[in-house]
Amino acid sequence: MIYTSSRSIRRIIGRISKGEPVIASFERLCKRERVKAGSLRAIGLLQGVKLQTYESDRVGYQTSLEAEAMFEVLALEGNISMLGDQVVLNCYAHLGAHHFGQWQTFGGRLAEAEAYSIEFVMEVYEDVELKRRYDERIKLPVWNKLERNKYDTPEGPISRPRSTGPVFDPSAPKPAEVEEAPEATEEAPALAPTPAPAPPPAPVSSGPRTSAFSSDGAVVVGQASAPQVVRRPTRPTRQSNPAAPIPAPKVEEKEAPAASSRESKPKIKRKSSAASWADAVSASQTVQAKSPAPAPAVVARNRSVVEEWRDTPELKTGDMLNHPHFGRCRIIFVEEDDYVKIRTRRGKVVDIKLEVCEITLSEEKDEYNVFDCEIIPA
Repeated sequence: MIYTSSRSIRRIIGRISKGEPVIASFERLCKRERVKAGSLRAIGLLQGVKLQTYESDRVGYQTSLEAEAMFEVLALEGNISMLGDQVVLNCYAHLGAHHFGQWQTFGGRLAEAEAYSIEFVMEVYEDVELKRRYDERIKLPVWNKLERNKYDTPEGPISRPRSTGPVFDPSAPKPAEVEEAPEATEEAPALAPTPAPAPPPAPVSSGPRTSAFSSDGAVVVGQASAPQVVRRPTRPTRQSNPAAPIPAPKVEEKEAPAASSRESKPKIKRKSSAASWADAVSASQTVQAKSPAPAPAVVARNRSVVEEWRDTPELKTGDMLNHPHFGRCRIIFVEEDDYVKIRTRRGKVVDIKLEVCEITLSEEKDEYNVFDCEIIPA
């Protein structure tokens, strides 16, 4: 096995117009673009196709298909290499066509073809050269040398830079360093220091000291003869006078709970007396005589039970019944005086209980009778 790798690929994208030879157009394009190694793929339509297949017994490619019909290119791939100074295209095609009402496919080496509309993509390996040599054993030109080279252009071999940014040259002189002038900044005016608040003067005592609380929370500190009123600060501060006396906590006096309602109500003393059974009976008779007798309870019952049974006319299969909800229906089954089955105009079968309906004869005909149906309210 021989192989190599390509790190630089150039793509050529194009189209071959109708009537142009495909293989010859690819060869001209390779000479114009100086393509020595690459691959190609194409899709489209071909006509005037000539395919070849390799036969080992005849040692070589033999023509397998030659037709002027239209073919669709299902797949067309190939490679480009050099045989001496000549560009060699090795293309294989998979074609399809619709003949005699059937879809057929053909494949092989594409020897000749005329383009109807071909779109292709050719990938050129700029840093690789593929060279062929004729092999006497299989009678075919095969790859025998794969070389890495520089980029080949019409102006000559060049090396492509890896990046598009500026190239660093260590021998180039360094640019002169320019000192940046410091930006002028306006100095803010100095703020005068804020003097610290002076602590309140401590009271001077020359005799016995007394302290007490006033009604608004002020502390009275001083001598017994001439007391001095000093306001207690709302919040303790670090600069408070440690010599000031600490005020005693204020004690709130709670009101005494009010006397409960049970205690306020006077106690009623009940007289205990032994009542006999005769006294209880006489008392109940007295209450019943004074209170009016209650009205009898009315029990709601079904009208079908309270009212008298209505005589239902004789119904038979085939009669018509005018129902208030379903309209005119035909009776299809009668179960004595219990219920009947009717068929609506839409074909739906419904059971009707006769005990909740009032049936009256509306019309008599030769073949059937017509009855009116009214629902009895509950």
